[in-house]
Amino acid sequence: MVIKLRTFLKRRSVYVSIFFIVAIFITWFVFMLVNEYFKASDYFDYQLLNKAKYTDSRSYTNANYDMANQLDQLARYQNEEFIINGGTVTKDKLLRAKESLFHQKRNELDLFLRQYERGRELLPRQVLENSLELSPPEIAENYYDDSSREAFLWQVFEQEYADEINNLSAKIVNEDLGRYRSLLNDVNDEAAAKSIIYCVLRDSDVLLSNTAESSKDFFESLPYHYQFLFSYGNDPNNVYLAYYPDTFLAEKNQEWAKAREQFIKSAQKLSLLWLAIMIGLLYLIWGAGKKDGNDDGRDARWPGKYIYNEFIAAAMILFLVIMAVVLYNFWSRVDNDTGYLLLMSFWTMVLVTLILAGGLLLVKRCKEHTFLQNTLLFIIAFKIFSWAADIYRSGSLTRKAAAAIVVIGLITMIPGAGIITIPLAVWLVCRLALQFNLVLEGAEEIKTGNYGKQITVKAQGELARLADNLNQIAGGLNTEVERRIKSERLKTELLSNVSHDIRTPLTSVINYVDLLKKEELDNEKVMSYVDIIDRKSARLKILIDDLFEASKITSGNMPVILAKVELSALLKQGLGELDDRIQDSKLDFKVNIPAEKIFIKADGKMLWRVIENILSNVFKYSLANSRVYVDVKPDESQVVVEIKNISAYELNIDETELLERFKRGDESRNSEGSGLGLSIAKSLMDSQNGSLAVKIDGDLFKAAITIPKYTD
Repeated sequence: MVIKLRTFLKRRSVYVSIFFIVAIFITWFVFMLVNEYFKASDYFDYQLLNKAKYTDSRSYTNANYDMANQLDQLARYQNEEFIINGGTVTKDKLLRAKESLFHQKRNELDLFLRQYERGRELLPRQVLENSLELSPPEIAENYYDDSSREAFLWQVFEQEYADEINNLSAKIVNEDLGRYRSLLNDVNDEAAAKSIIYCVLRDSDVLLSNTAESSKDFFESLPYHYQFLFSYGNDPNNVYLAYYPDTFLAEKNQEWAKAREQFIKSAQKLSLLWLAIMIGLLYLIWGAGKKDGNDDGRDARWPGKYIYNEFIAAAMILFLVIMAVVLYNFWSRVDNDTGYLLLMSFWTMVLVTLILAGGLLLVKRCKEHTFLQNTLLFIIAFKIFSWAADIYRSGSLTRKAAAAIVVIGLITMIPGAGIITIPLAVWLVCRLALQFNLVLEGAEEIKTGNYGKQITVKAQGELARLADNLNQIAGGLNTEVERRIKSERLKTELLSNVSHDIRTPLTSVINYVDLLKKEELDNEKVMSYVDIIDRKSARLKILIDDLFEASKITSGNMPVILAKVELSALLKQGLGELDDRIQDSKLDFKVNIPAEKIFIKADGKMLWRVIENILSNVFKYSLANSRVYVDVKPDESQVVVEIKNISAYELNIDETELLERFKRGDESRNSEGSGLGLSIAKSLMDSQNGSLAVKIDGDLFKAAITIPKYTD
């Protein structure tokens, strides 16, 4: 029996028949529902089920409150004479009216001032001054100060619209008088129609009443009485109203009971009809897309195969709107004859059928798992995603970022898709940011000299390739640095060994020259040769000593003892020791040393060695009879000692090259010197956490020694 029933229900003819029956039931249900709504709208239909009488409903309570509120307002107006004499005109009302007028005139005030601001030709200063009775300084002070602009506009407003401001009281009186008369008519009409008696009391004074008996006890003795308290400031009013006689309420209760009985019957019919519709809809959903006698098959002949889901949903919404308009127009007509009713029923039936067919087509696609394949937005998004994926797999980082932004942006446009796309975008950004930070931190390590740093990025793409490139660069730099360090070490060792090996025979040469000079040689030519050997050997000794000192400094074998040194005393003492040499040099020394003590953190012997080296160059290379400047310039954290002189030789050399080994300002190399002095001085300053810089301006040579101050 069950098998036969299932086979019967799967027949196409049965399915189509039930489809139209359900459409008819839905049409009937809609007509009944709309009809009941229009019939019961005056009684607030949702109260008809749980309120047995009109006097129990909220509409009754609201009507009483509205009536009491109107009575309270009438009592506060008192009477027409009170209003005409300005009794209702208060400071607050005047202020609100004035503010309202100010905002109405605000555009005119702004235009007035903008004309003054844009040009004196449009609005001469005299016009503004005469209008506001202000002097030019007061205008400038008020107008161009943003903090007082509002007050200035109020001043302009009060002077320009003085007449309208003065008429505000009369305007308020007229408005209150019109409102009082309207309220009085409404209250009297409603009280007469509903048989309402009322009384407004303030303490024991009667402010308003339409009955001779105005006591609280009288109103409380009536069956349908109500009391309301309205408090405004310090003037509370008690409003009493009652239905006497209560014939109006009896009629309303009877109407309510009849409407309630009819509504309950209609609700029962609607419930049964709704149940039948639900059963029919469940059957239609179950049978959507099934072939005759086949549980698993799908009906390829179902209409709408090539219609996208968005178009179906839009058509359903459009049909619903049309149906609502049709039903509203039908029930808003007074003369609905039988022909018009049949016409409206037919079109409603057509719209319901189309909406039902569209809904079942969407259900069929869900059952066949083809809903997304028939969704236009999904198809577009899938194609865009595929295109972006191709770009992401083959393109640059810029293309990948652009593709990700486009895809996520388009998907986010879908309602509700932000729940997925926003966390996805945050995850992608965080992932890229972490990888980028790893690369950035590795690059910072490499920049600081840690060439052994290896950057590891757990991903593929441009950042991984960038990390690999940086690793290779760091490896190459590390190899090159090690090679150069080894080369410098070998060079230093070579210089140290060579200078040491040369010192022994050179010492012998110098000693034998001294012995020859002590001999009494009669041959003057031989004595001249001895003098030449003496000078050259002395110069060679100086060169070897400089080489040995440079190698010690470079290798770090020279100890540095940083201590608290008083710079002014050091310079004065050193210059004093060189006083004889200064006098013999015929140079004019200009020394500028502050009187106060300046303490620095340095190695005193090394620092004086640097200063002495620079002064030695000054004695060798300065232009005769020129000036030499020695300036001490203390700062908050450091002290700069500047030594400036005019060179006797043309300085056609780069400033940085002078600090290199074996570089000399005298390119002809006819003067004394090894070319190591400034290089040694720079190394000595570096070892003391200071610096040495030179600057050339024409023939002016300036050496700046920077050393940090001593701090406790």
